[in-house]
Amino acid sequence: MEDPFDSVRIFAKPALLLCSLLVSASALMTYSRIHKNNHIMSTLLLFIVACVLHSAVYFIYHFCILLHEKEIHTSPLFSAGFGWLYTLQMIPTFFIFISSYALALDRLLAVSVPLKYMACDVSMRICALTISLMVAVLVTLVLSNVFLPFDDENSRYGMDESSFTYRLITSMNTATDVGLTLEIALHLAFCVLFWRISKSQQRTRERADRVNQIMIVQAISQTIFCWAPLIGMDVNSWFFDDNRMWARLFNRIYVFSYDVNTIILCLTVILRLKPQKTAAPVKTISTVSRTK
Repeated sequence: MEDPFDSVRIFAKPALLLCSLLVSASALMTYSRIHKNNHIMSTLLLFIVACVLHSAVYFIYHFCILLHEKEIHTSPLFSAGFGWLYTLQMIPTFFIFISSYALALDRLLAVSVPLKYMACDVSMRICALTISLMVAVLVTLVLSNVFLPFDDENSRYGMDESSFTYRLITSMNTATDVGLTLEIALHLAFCVLFWRISKSQQRTRERADRVNQIMIVQAISQTIFCWAPLIGMDVNSWFFDDNRMWARLFNRIYVFSYDVNTIILCLTVILRLKPQKTAAPVKTISTVSRTK
């Protein structure tokens, strides 16, 4: 008997991803419009670009699954093999993790040591390191799939779980779980510092204040929609022998929560960076009477 959740997910997942793609693309356009005359590169830009890439890749993938399941069209994408499909899904996920961690570290340093942050151009250094890590991840996974493929049609998931490439991706997944916990700690430290600074200073620069508010939303949203389900799955695996009921529950939550988190963050970027409407200046018309 077909699971009702799977029947709903096959339609709901592409719809949610399409919404995520549109919102993240709008956030990218808003950011570009605001910074078109200024220094555009930042960790926030890298995070938004990663969100756009993640939403686009996953939307195409799940839309192809929908067409295939409904026997409308079978995409050539599925002829690439399970290994390449799995890698295609994992690369944007790793990009989001790296850029999100970089953004959290960048904002924390900007608030905690502002003078050294500006003097040493810390933001650009973090951006350069982030891009380097993304390129390294991309090249490593592509080359691993080329020289050490892990397709296995006889296995349960179509992948050879003993292969180097599969174990590499699994290790990277485990690292992101640990890294996400560290990122949440960075978010909490940032929120505490920002609250203390907000109390001690009556006014702060408006644009910096808006970016900091985006980080507060990210801290809350990412904790609820990303960290909590992942920790739930890990706890279930470590202490409850991977209980099937709990595993299915957390997996169903995480299927949609990750995209909901992306939508919330990108909507916050749009709302906080969008230029505020200012009242139109009042024109004063003076009349001068001339006497003859």
